[in-house]
Amino acid sequence: MTLRLWIVFGNASQARLYESWSNAKTGFNATRVLRLIALVIVAPIGLLTLLAVPIHTSIGAEGLTIGHFGAISPGFYSYSDVREITVTKGIRLRDGSLQRRPAIVLEFTDGTRWSSADNRDPQDSIDQSLLSFLQSHTGLPITYIDAFPFGT
Repeated sequence: MTLRLWIVFGNASQARLYESWSNAKTGFNATRVLRLIALVIVAPIGLLTLLAVPIHTSIGAEGLTIGHFGAISPGFYSYSDVREITVTKGIRLRDGSLQRRPAIVLEFTDGTRWSSADNRDPQDSIDQSLLSFLQSHTGLPITYIDAFPFGT
């Protein structure tokens, strides 16, 4: 990319000389190899990153708008769609140990589950104001557990 910018905006003949010198020094067409690397490695990474852009949750007065990986449009869940509010201390690992990762987990009537710990940096504790907000808008009792069983 730098070479292309040098050719377009700089001294094109000097850039071509550098490209020829570089190819002669390495013994192969380095520009072609870099294009191939860009196609094979960078393009898929860029595509996967683009598909991750919709991952976002918005909490509003009417409900939650939850975007998922690769989703064209986010899903909307009304507070009346919430079936259960659970506060968990962490994640149960395969060996049975508890990995501390406090979260508020909402289970919706369609079986979908949303966790406040998803898609964010680990927190030391749950957001009490968020818990109070969700509880007041759903009217549901809060269940406290150590962790969900592994695989759920």
